[in-house]
Amino acid sequence: MSASEARYRANPTDVSNARLAMRPRGEYDGIVLIFHGAGGPDRETDDLRAAVLAADRRCNVNRFVEVFDWREWLGGSDRAAFDAQAIGETIGKQLAMDEPSPRSLHVIGTSVGAFAADACVSSFVEYREGRPRCRVRLTLTDPFTSRGDLSEGWGRRNFGRSADFAEHIFTSDGIVPTTNEPLPHCYCLDVTRTVERKSFRPPFTGNIFKDLGTWVLLGHQWPMGYLARRFETAVNEAGEIVVPDHEELPRGKIRLVE
Repeated sequence: MSASEARYRANPTDVSNARLAMRPRGEYDGIVLIFHGAGGPDRETDDLRAAVLAADRRCNVNRFVEVFDWREWLGGSDRAAFDAQAIGETIGKQLAMDEPSPRSLHVIGTSVGAFAADACVSSFVEYREGRPRCRVRLTLTDPFTSRGDLSEGWGRRNFGRSADFAEHIFTSDGIVPTTNEPLPHCYCLDVTRTVERKSFRPPFTGNIFKDLGTWVLLGHQWPMGYLARRFETAVNEAGEIVVPDHEELPRGKIRLVE
């Protein structure tokens, strides 16, 4: 156990009151959860939610899509990854306990929100053991992979292990530590040199300090921006959500996207 984990376990954040905005039941064709990074919901998370809903409409499916706002439980930088994991575990267990079980589950996390997304998937799979469940898809966009200690690399060793299909969308030239390397348990998309990135611009607020910070982190935001621009919903002949397969898209394989 790392020193950061020991400190957190000695004083964990109480996340027992964490809930989805509503409890989606069997009337939906599936669930899509989006976990934001340390800055909270932003233009990219909103754009992605809109893109998922639009893609679903084109395929005539109706999924519950929520950007889960976990800022209430978000501590400092040395606690954020652990807080995220606690939130993800809580939400994943709630989904696993619901009956009927979701028809499909796609969990997306960006930056430190990747810890929440991965934990949500792991918790859901664990608590559904021995009972029927849907195939689960995990998407991580430019995920932060360390918990307090930058050399620890917990995410690189573990992200994606529990998902039926895990994908990692990243840039290789970002300034945020631990985000530039492909994850071995995910199918990896390197979107560093995509055409759309050239026209990707941050929102302008008029606050010079906030806008400067957004410009600096633009490369870190681009993977989710990319996903929002290229998101597609796939269904089979029965109109059911299709989850990709690692036999076709292997874990650890890197695809350079242009």
